[in-house]
Amino acid sequence: MSTSLRKPKPETRDRYPHFLTITTRWMDNDVYRHVNNVVYYSWFDTAVNEYMLREGVLSMDEGPVCLVIETGCQYFRAISFPDTIDCGLRVAHLGTSSVRFEIGIFRNDEPAAAAQGHFIHVCCDRATHRPIAMPEDMRRALEKLRVMPVKPRDKLTNLVKRPGVIVGDAGRVPQ
Repeated sequence: MSTSLRKPKPETRDRYPHFLTITTRWMDNDVYRHVNNVVYYSWFDTAVNEYMLREGVLSMDEGPVCLVIETGCQYFRAISFPDTIDCGLRVAHLGTSSVRFEIGIFRNDEPAAAAQGHFIHVCCDRATHRPIAMPEDMRRALEKLRVMPVKPRDKLTNLVKRPGVIVGDAGRVPQ
C-alpha cells in the first residue's frame, strides 16, 4: 500500500500582516552548518510573544497565561548564520480560549518562506492553568492578525487583496 504525502508549498510574504526581524547567531548553526530545527520553534515563540507584549495583552507578572498545546513546522530551504530572518505572523483561527498562530520564516529578502509552521495557544488562568475565555483586549489585538482561509493559489478565482493579505475567493469573502 502506497501513501502519498502532499508537500505544501512555501507561503509568500504578502500572506502575513506582521513581521519581526531576527538575526541568526553563530551558535544557531549545528554540525550540518545550518540552523538547527529547534531554533525555528524559538523564533515562533519570540514572534508570537513579542507581538502580544507590544500590544500590551501579555504580562510576565499578572493576568492569564497562554500555553502551547500544539506546534508544527515544515522546512523548505536551509538557513545559516549570518542570515537575517523575518518572521511573518498571522492568526488563522480565533476561538473562545484558543488561537492558532501561523508563522512564516523568510531568509534575508527572499519572497518565499524558508520554513513555515504554527502554534496553538490556549488562554489559561495563571494559578490553575485551566482554560478561560480570552480577555477582550487580547482578542482585539489578535483580530488584527486574523486572515481568512484561502484556497490553494492555483484554485483562486476573483482574487481580492486586503492590505498585506490575500483573502481568497471574492465571491465568498465578506467585504
